[in-house]
Amino acid sequence: MTESNKYGWSDYIYPAFTAFYYGGFGKRQVEAFIERWGGLDLETFERVIKEGTSNDKVIAIAALGYAKAPQVHQLLLPLLQSPVRMERWESAIVLGRLHEEQALPVLHQCLQEARAAPPNKALAFSNEDIWLESSRMNVASLLGDWGQLSSIPVLHSALKETWEWEQRFLAGLPDDSDLVMLFPWEAYEYKLAYALGQFGAFGALTGIGFSPLRARILTVYLAMGHLQLHKKERDLFLSISKNKATQEDVGNVLEQRFGLSEAEQNMYIKQFQRDYFPRETST
Repeated sequence: MTESNKYGWSDYIYPAFTAFYYGGFGKRQVEAFIERWGGLDLETFERVIKEGTSNDKVIAIAALGYAKAPQVHQLLLPLLQSPVRMERWESAIVLGRLHEEQALPVLHQCLQEARAAPPNKALAFSNEDIWLESSRMNVASLLGDWGQLSSIPVLHSALKETWEWEQRFLAGLPDDSDLVMLFPWEAYEYKLAYALGQFGAFGALTGIGFSPLRARILTVYLAMGHLQLHKKERDLFLSISKNKATQEDVGNVLEQRFGLSEAEQNMYIKQFQRDYFPRETST
């Protein structure tokens, strides 16, 4: 049973609130929204877009998108020019899923916007930064699925700039820092590589100084993207880790598109789990 059905909400409520509360939310947040606005129907969300600000407006934008409301274009197209980043990005994501051409330049800007360097590790994991990283991942996936060729250089540039930003950030941390198993921007790099694989951009890693470990896992993601694996597998990590058919298909791409020997193919695939969580296991 989904959370929406559990509480009698419409199906679009759970993904709409998840669009803002990336780390999870509960009934309390939904009830607080109802207390502020009086309901969860489409008319209420339309009113929130016109009268609301900040977090509630982002939720309302997502709700109208997931509900496929007939007025979504009329309401969200003006927000592509909003000075409020979260409103602008969420509107572009919703309209991009509908293949609205006017959203494409804004989606590209989402990935091109300079990433600020946090003054310390704690601020790199603030609620806003986690939301931005989640949104970047959504944009990368959306662009890969949409298939507009103008997105290739944007995705490639984003991959290069994120890796270089990551190196600067990590270099500024104390040697004894307690690091998480998977940084959110690493997951974003995986999304970018997957999207580039969907375009067949097999040379996307060339000229970027990735570590051998990161190059391995990004190469596997390029291969999985080329196979459009998400269309038949819900969990890519589990599929490449456990599914023999997936491993064989990925191995074939690694051979045909990257020129890897059978031993190299096996190593890339067997190392995948270790490479995915590089700080949990040795490399």
